[in-house]
Amino acid sequence: MITPTPDKSDNTIPTIKTMIGPVIVIGFTTAIAMWLAWLFAHQPWIDLPASIAGPGMGAFMIVGAFLAGRFGGRRLGWLAGAMASLLAAMLNLLIMGSLVAESIDESAPAQGAQGLTPSASMTMLGFLGLSVVGGAIFGLISNVRENPLEPRPMTIWASRFAAVAAVSVVPLLLLGGLVTSTGSGLAVPDWPGTYGANMFLYPIALMADPRIFLEHTHRLFGSLVGLTTISLAIFVWSTPDLRRRLDVPVSIAATVVIGLLLIVGLRRHTAGDLGGMAFGGVGVAVALASVAWFLGALHLHRPAQAAAALILMVSAQGVLGGTRVTEANPMLGTIHGVLGQVYFASMVMFAAWLAPTARALRAESAFSGRARNVAWALLASLLVQLVLGAMYRHGSMAAEPQAWAGPALHGHMGFSIVVMVLAVVLGFMMLARGAGPDAQSDDANRRRGAKVIGRFGWLVIAVVVFQFALGWAAFAVVTGGERRVVPTAAELGDAPTVPLVTALVTFAHQANGALLLAAASASVVWCGLVTSPRREVVPRVVPA
Repeated sequence: MITPTPDKSDNTIPTIKTMIGPVIVIGFTTAIAMWLAWLFAHQPWIDLPASIAGPGMGAFMIVGAFLAGRFGGRRLGWLAGAMASLLAAMLNLLIMGSLVAESIDESAPAQGAQGLTPSASMTMLGFLGLSVVGGAIFGLISNVRENPLEPRPMTIWASRFAAVAAVSVVPLLLLGGLVTSTGSGLAVPDWPGTYGANMFLYPIALMADPRIFLEHTHRLFGSLVGLTTISLAIFVWSTPDLRRRLDVPVSIAATVVIGLLLIVGLRRHTAGDLGGMAFGGVGVAVALASVAWFLGALHLHRPAQAAAALILMVSAQGVLGGTRVTEANPMLGTIHGVLGQVYFASMVMFAAWLAPTARALRAESAFSGRARNVAWALLASLLVQLVLGAMYRHGSMAAEPQAWAGPALHGHMGFSIVVMVLAVVLGFMMLARGAGPDAQSDDANRRRGAKVIGRFGWLVIAVVVFQFALGWAAFAVVTGGERRVVPTAAELGDAPTVPLVTALVTFAHQANGALLLAAASASVVWCGLVTSPRREVVPRVVPA
C-alpha cells in the first residue's frame, strides 16, 4: 500500500513574501538584544573587554539568523538568515559609531565625521559584510535536518512586531528612571548633539562618567525606539487586513505635516530663533493630540491610524526630552517623564489590541462589562499618581526646589490608596472572569482569552502590592537623606554621588510602576473582550 504524499499548497511553502514578516520581527528583536548586550558591556563600572563583549553580541546575531532561517526552509533559509542579520547590523551601526569615533583630547569630541578613525568605513562595511555572510551560513544550517516553520499571516507578524516594539521601550524607560534616580538629567548640556559632537559619533572613551553614560545612552535608545515605531507603522500600513479606506494616506499626511513642523521648530530652536519653552509647548501639544488620536483610532478599529499616532507620540517625546535639557526646566522634565510612561502604556495597549485572540474575539462581537470600566478607572488613577510622583521627583531635585513638590508628594502618597483598592478589585474581577464559563467554552478563542485575563489578574494584584511596599521604601530613603540636586554638566566633577540604596529603591519603584501601568493598559483591552456569556432575556408573559 502506498501512502500518499501530502500535498503542499502555496500556503505552506516558504516564499520571499512570507519571509518578510519573520525577517523584520527577528531582525529587530536581534538588534534590541545586541543593544542590551552593548549597554551592559560598556557601563563604566563594568567595561568588559572587546574580546568578551564582541562575541557576546555576536551570539545574539547567530541565534537570530538561525531562527529566521527556519522560516525560509532549505531553499530560502540562507536568504532569510542573511536579511535578518543585515537588518540587525544596520540598526547596530547607530551604536557602533561610538566605537569608531575618537576625541581631540581626553575631554573634547571631534566635530562631525572628523571624529571617525581612518579605518571607520572599512570597519563598518566589514561588520555589515560579516553579518550577512554569517547570517546566510547559520540560516542555511538551521534547515539541515528539520522542516521549515509554517508561514504565518502578516497580521500575526504585525502583532508580534508590536510586542517587540513595546519591549524596545522597556530599556529606554529603565534608563530614563536611572537618569532621574542618579541625577544625570543635565549631564549632557546640549541637544540634539552631545558636547558639540554628532550624537551617534560620541566616543565611548568620553563616557567614563556614569552620569554622562546614562544620559547619552538614554538618547541612543530613544533613537532605536523611534526607528522601531516608524517601522512598525509602515508594517501595519502594508498589511491589508489592518487598514481601511483612506487610513494610509491620512496617516502619512498627518505624520509628514506634523513631523515637518517639529523639524522646522527644531531648526529654529537650535538657531536661537525659537525659545525652548515655546518649542517644548509645541511638543506637549503634539503629544496630547497624538494620545487622543491613538485612543480614538483604536475605538474606531483603525490600527493603521493608531500606528501613525504612535510615531507622533514618540517624536514629541524626543522634543520634550531635548528641551528639558536645554532649558533645565523641572516642569518639562515632569511632562517628559509622564508622557514617556504614557507612550509605553499606549504601545502595550496596541500590542494587546493586535493580539490574534483579541482580534478573533472582536470579530465574534464579544462584549464588555463592568471589569473594563474598573480597568479604565485604574488606568486613569495611575496617570494621576504618575503625574504627582513625577512632580515631586523633578520639583524636589531642581536647583531651586519648586513649591509644588511637597503637595505633590502628599497627594502621591494619599492617592496610592485609591490605586491599591482599584487594582485589587480589578485583579479579583479578572480572576473570576478567567475561571468563569469562558474557561470551559467550546470556543478556543474564548478559552484562550479567559486564560489571558486570569493571568493578568494575578499580575495586577502582585505588582500593585509590590509597588505599595516599594513606595514606602522610596519615601523612607528619599525623605530620610540629604536633598539631592541635579548637577549641570559643569558641576559633574564636584557633584556628590547618589547613595546606591537610594538610587536602586527609587529606580525599582519607577520601573515597577511602569509595569503596573502596562498591565492596566492591557487589561483595558482584555476586559472588554472576555466576559461571561450574555444573560438570557426571558420574555415576560402578559396575562390574557
